[in-house]
Amino acid sequence: NTNNNPTIKETFINNILKQLRGLQLSELPLDTLTIIIQLLSLKDALKFSETSSFFFNTVPKYIDSISLEASPKHNSSLQIHQSVYNLFYKSERLRYLNIDGTKNWEESVVFLFPFSKFKSLHELELANVRFITNKDTSIPINQYEFNGGTYSLKELSLSECEYIEADTWLKLTSLKHAPNLKSIKITTSRRDDNTSMDEFLLSFAKSDQHHHIKNLSVTAYDVKIMQSLRMNKLMINNLHRLDIGLMDRICEEDAASSISILFQQLFMSEPSKSDDEYFVFGNLQILCVDFCPNDDSRGYNDISPVDLNNFVLNIPQIFPSLKLLGLYGSRAPLLFNDEHLNGLLDNKQIPQIIDLSIGFDDLSEAACDSLAQRILDTFPNLAWLTIENEQILMDPSEFIKNVETNIISPNNLQWITLCSSEEDEIRELSNGVFIEYWDRAVDQCQFETALLRSQHIVSNGKKRKSVINTPKKQFQQELSLQQSITEQKDLDEDL
Repeated sequence: NTNNNPTIKETFINNILKQLRGLQLSELPLDTLTIIIQLLSLKDALKFSETSSFFFNTVPKYIDSISLEASPKHNSSLQIHQSVYNLFYKSERLRYLNIDGTKNWEESVVFLFPFSKFKSLHELELANVRFITNKDTSIPINQYEFNGGTYSLKELSLSECEYIEADTWLKLTSLKHAPNLKSIKITTSRRDDNTSMDEFLLSFAKSDQHHHIKNLSVTAYDVKIMQSLRMNKLMINNLHRLDIGLMDRICEEDAASSISILFQQLFMSEPSKSDDEYFVFGNLQILCVDFCPNDDSRGYNDISPVDLNNFVLNIPQIFPSLKLLGLYGSRAPLLFNDEHLNGLLDNKQIPQIIDLSIGFDDLSEAACDSLAQRILDTFPNLAWLTIENEQILMDPSEFIKNVETNIISPNNLQWITLCSSEEDEIRELSNGVFIEYWDRAVDQCQFETALLRSQHIVSNGKKRKSVINTPKKQFQQELSLQQSITEQKDLDEDL
């Protein structure tokens, strides 16, 4: 594994290299070589290849993971040198490749690599990468073009990349060429000099060759993208999870917000004349809507209470299998107020939702105090509720009092997580509900894990076991399956 590991001391690596220089590496068993490779960072692997011809010619074939990012010690952007390309070319079983150029958004990472070398990859993550074109080099680019074949990709993430060839990436990610591809993430902030990501995203949304995708994460600013996605019956009906960020076309401080029309496209309920399920996300179980997905996003936008009301009313029809819902802002506080909350909750009951994450950050004190009870009135079968709200964190006593007093016999509710807290803490209330303070934002939740744990709670009904008088070790084992919406957490400091 060539990922940089900060826990491995440089002296330890140097000692390994010093000892290995005196060995005949060709005589070492393959499993020993594998262990050696896992201990080496990419920098040390390249350094070692200069001193051993066997390492240089043979060992790179067994490297399965490469991650490149700019050194935290330097302010310069990432540059991929020839020695790294040589390592790429020699690899035969590379499974994971990450090129992260996000440290310096002003300067993209220049990258040129034959698509044929991507065939062994299971995961590919490219951020702020600029692909070389014919205008950039005298090298014949045709040898680096897509030439068909079958790719092993399972997960693909493209973030702020430049000069993406839309047709090439459509073919590479299609069912024909990447039948195992299940997750795609496409992120763009609409750079003025780069439209290739936009072209790829729009073409992808229209494609009839990508209905094998289960998990889709995109940022959308153009109504054409939303309309194309909604009209793609095969794709949306097969999705299991959809993460969508809604952005303004122009993110200027004095410009009017215009994401309401994008949001409306998501749940418009106009059926096709020939098929009344034309617009249905039939198998979607996880839906996360990020109203502030970009650094230029503002907390205020033109989403109205009526928009939220219509959205919830259409959940049973448009999202019949939906179980987990997230509404929040990742890059700015989402300044939805009491009226927005009323629009979301003043509806008939929606019993299908068992996990809700909400990040309304402009609510009044009175609205915050009774928030949990009001949410349960609309979503009565919730097993887990996640809230990000600064007002509640400033003084959670009234909120907790209302939870303990007014939620006497919760149907499934077992956990309430308060995000962006200064510390981690878990406490149990007298009604059996656990309150969890979590020191990260709601968008950092691992929603797949969250859904599994909420389903586990629902399947077990109201079986709750008190923390009080329970041996610490036993309590940790019991809690592990439903512990946190994000990850298994070490409770040593909390108990």
